[in-house]
Amino acid sequence: MPGKRWNSQSQELVLNVLEYFEREKENGGPTLPVNAVYERVCDALHISRQTVYAIKQRKMRNPILSSPGKKRPRAKPKTKDLREPSKMEVRNTVYMYKERKHVTLHTLKDQLKTKDIVSLSTKSLATLMKNIIGFKQLWIGYMKTMQIFQPI
Repeated sequence: MPGKRWNSQSQELVLNVLEYFEREKENGGPTLPVNAVYERVCDALHISRQTVYAIKQRKMRNPILSSPGKKRPRAKPKTKDLREPSKMEVRNTVYMYKERKHVTLHTLKDQLKTKDIVSLSTKSLATLMKNIIGFKQLWIGYMKTMQIFQPI
């Protein structure tokens, strides 16, 4: 097929088949019996019998073969559809907790988990605080994990 690009795996399979037929040519005939179709395919392509069988089964189920996609579908972030009452609870927790000491992502996350308000990862909580609820982060230079939130 002129003009078609082949990835390295496809090129390797073509070379394996070419090598197999050259061996048969040198042998003066088939190296394996002609009626041993699966064995000949396995030997020519250097793949297992199970792989050949699995590909054949896929082809029987769906005549159009497709390779697995490069990207998997990502789940929607928890912060996208967070209901307004939950946002208000997070905001109130920050204000209540701020009176006692610095509010960091880790302390806020622990507090929200204790109160069973919302369960988010540290990154999701930072996104929620900064982009959705509207707090800004202040970084303390000597501790990169210390993030103090203040209302904008």
